Amino acid sequence: MPEQLKNEFTATGYIVNKERSKMLLIHHNKINTWLPPGGHMDANELPHECVLRETKEEIGIDVILINNTFLDNFVSDTEKELPLPICIFHEIIQPHKEKPKHMHIDFVYLCEAKEGKAKPLLKEISAIKWFTRDEILASNTFPSIKTFAQKILQ
Repeated sequence: MPEQLKNEFTATGYIVNKERSKMLLIHHNKINTWLPPGGHMDANELPHECVLRETKEEIGIDVILINNTFLDNFVSDTEKELPLPICIFHEIIQPHKEKPKHMHIDFVYLCEAKEGKAKPLLKEISAIKWFTRDEILASNTFPSIKTFAQKILQ
């Protein structure tokens, strides 16, 4: 029987410039690699709210969700369509310090921001950089991030 791991909900923002020629990544100290900003959802937080909050907390900028919806932002008195992520990932997260191996259910959003404004705000981030597609493909990062760069960037 396969190992049963705890699932935790997260949201990630792939932030691009208006021209979609560059993507913003943070250098995460704990895992020593370049990643898009994101993190764990707070209680009662919706996935798109989480990515907006995490981006602001980690790099100090507001981003715009590149919103795609199925029903053109349907709203009624009792229902509301939420922004759709570009995908949802199920990721194995290796143990670190006191935290055991677990899974992330990661809601991945495409976001837009102006270049040059970001700065690291948390101690786990050592750098922020706008990367071209080729720079991401040559960087120390996960294969999924390279695949996103190939699909998203010009």
